[in-house]
Amino acid sequence: TRRLFLIWRQDVPVGFALVDRMSSNREADYYMAEFFVLRPYRHNGVGTWAAHELFGRFAGRWKVTQMSTNRPAQSFWRKVIGSYTDGEYREQIHPVRGNISQFFNT
Repeated sequence: TRRLFLIWRQDVPVGFALVDRMSSNREADYYMAEFFVLRPYRHNGVGTWAAHELFGRFAGRWKVTQMSTNRPAQSFWRKVIGSYTDGEYREQIHPVRGNISQFFNT
């Protein structure tokens, strides 16, 4: 099941997230399928706040993946997940695609 969440700041939609409920996955209960914040609203805590809100809303095992070429996303998610979990997460690199995934519990 996929759920859409709009990210708002001062009554203005500034981004969105898509969260998948993984019904038969052994790796995770939830997967951050998409996450986007408009450029003018980046680097001021909006994305971190939104991600933390979603992690808090859905308790369980999470997986967040970034493309191997998207260094800014990798940096963002390591920081966000690290701060949310106090560094208690594991990271895995896909053996073929090289995509990076973080796994953690909420």
